[in-house]
Amino acid sequence: MTKSYDSIIGSVLNSLSELRVFVEENEPSRAGIVRAIQQEIELLDYHMAYGEEPEPLMTRGVIVGVDFTDSLEILETL
Repeated sequence: MTKSYDSIIGSVLNSLSELRVFVEENEPSRAGIVRAIQQEIELLDYHMAYGEEPEPLMTRGVIVGVDFTDSLEILETL
């Protein structure tokens, strides 16, 4: 049985979210690394879905240079 892209990427993104929370709690000075990895994986996911890079203002979680990633994750959870 072959896994689908969606099941693989979903697992990766969920695991990275859990890792980010763990690192923020246990080694906050290194949390930026996990956030950077998450952003790169999200860019890959966007490319896989749409075949192109997102526009700069559309970059997930960042609007005009302000990072709303945590706020978006809370909304997604709801």
